[in-house]
Amino acid sequence: MEAPPETARGLMAASRRIVFNARKASSPTRAKAPTPGEPGGDGRPSQRSCAPGAPDLPGKGSRALELLHPAVRRAAASLGYRKLLPVQEKAIPVILSGRHTIIVAPTGSGKTEAALLPILSMMISRGIPPASGSVRLVYVTPLRALNRDLEVRISRLAGALGYTVMVRHGDTPQSLRREFKKKKPDIMITTPESLGLLISVYGQEVWSTVRWIVVDEIHELVESKRGVELALNIEKLDRITGGRLQRIGLSATLSRGSLEEAKGILAHDRFVAIVEDPSPKRYDIRLEVVEGGDDQLGTAFWSRAVKKIAEIVRREKGSILVFTNTRSTAEYLAASLTRELGAEVPAHHGSLSRHVREAAERRFREGDLRVLVATSSLELGIDIGSVSLVI
Repeated sequence: MEAPPETARGLMAASRRIVFNARKASSPTRAKAPTPGEPGGDGRPSQRSCAPGAPDLPGKGSRALELLHPAVRRAAASLGYRKLLPVQEKAIPVILSGRHTIIVAPTGSGKTEAALLPILSMMISRGIPPASGSVRLVYVTPLRALNRDLEVRISRLAGALGYTVMVRHGDTPQSLRREFKKKKPDIMITTPESLGLLISVYGQEVWSTVRWIVVDEIHELVESKRGVELALNIEKLDRITGGRLQRIGLSATLSRGSLEEAKGILAHDRFVAIVEDPSPKRYDIRLEVVEGGDDQLGTAFWSRAVKKIAEIVRREKGSILVFTNTRSTAEYLAASLTRELGAEVPAHHGSLSRHVREAAERRFREGDLRVLVATSSLELGIDIGSVSLVI
């Protein structure tokens, strides 16, 4: 969806100082279509990701929008989506044609909806009934935190059409695992590791109905054991479905070499259409320094650092993410900021229970928490445009 300009600040220790480093704002995007004449190259116009706003989502003037099933257009309009973003304008016709596709576009450009809208349209056009008890779409993400955030986003749009969504990964409670055994969701969100396990456990009985797989943040899987395992499991899934599996990859950034690797993971030895939106982001960078003096790692230094972060938080508007390198630093900084700001600032890291992590993510997403301190546990785990600053 169309997100507001993002800001980011990095925190680095350099000799006697801490450097707070910088804002970024996304610039207008361009999309690159497949070359006409290639398998998958039709030169159709590019697409724009839906953004909430106006009460109507008219099809006139947008060829990509007109290609979507009317029920999908009505559902999007009822949720407040007002238009398609550029990468969606480009990706929707390609995906609707049935081609394997990789979408490369900046964060916040609408890649998730670029994949989801045409898939939902095809599900309706093919007469796939909602809540049928069969898995039709598998959505793979590299991080569990991203799974949970995507469940909220995907459930809104798919749920408006009656389709069911479920997350399955290592943190899934037993109650939901039992529910999965009784009745399968239309759309399953999972991790690469959990997908491999689930294919081994359930086999033909569950996976023969799958027609689409979406691999989010595919660049994270390039040149890694996880990527190799996922490539093998995608091929297993394709064999189970009788070769009827359409594959779609999503990435915020991929070099030319990494793009070839990603194509191999997604659809080895098959043609993959590339939909690109390579527009660079503009960075609004500010450096703010905390002098360390002779006590650069002691109590006095950290006290000044906390006060500086609190000062930044007070003068900025919107939600703020603060990243640290270690879990202990995250806990210390969260507790210190809570005292300094007089408002709750929780920590988020891998040692916390699933319940605590999910509660913090939900409250941050809903605006109940203005500041959240995290380790790399949220590096790919928050996909919401309301984050205005990252420290």
